[in-house]
Amino acid sequence: MSGFEVVEPPESGEIRVWHVQNVPNKAEHYQVSCWEEAIALLDTLITDDLNNQNVFSNAFGMEEYDATLGWSEWYDELGDDIMHIYAEVYEEDCED
Repeated sequence: MSGFEVVEPPESGEIRVWHVQNVPNKAEHYQVSCWEEAIALLDTLITDDLNNQNVFSNAFGMEEYDATLGWSEWYDELGDDIMHIYAEVYEEDCED
């Protein structure tokens, strides 16, 4: 197939991190298997952005796929998004 890649549709429950450098650019997406993996990826992306002089703004989040609704922002059972959880994890690390 001349340069085309067959991409399987996501399954319900799959999650991915989204990352925008220099808003309003388009988001890049990274598949992850759990929120703990998302936290580690976010830490890397945030550190890279902070060290990149060409990044003036950014935005992050995590989405979950639903076969009926498509991709939508992920929230835990308390209604917190991944950036709230990231901040809590980071705060705990700073206290240790």
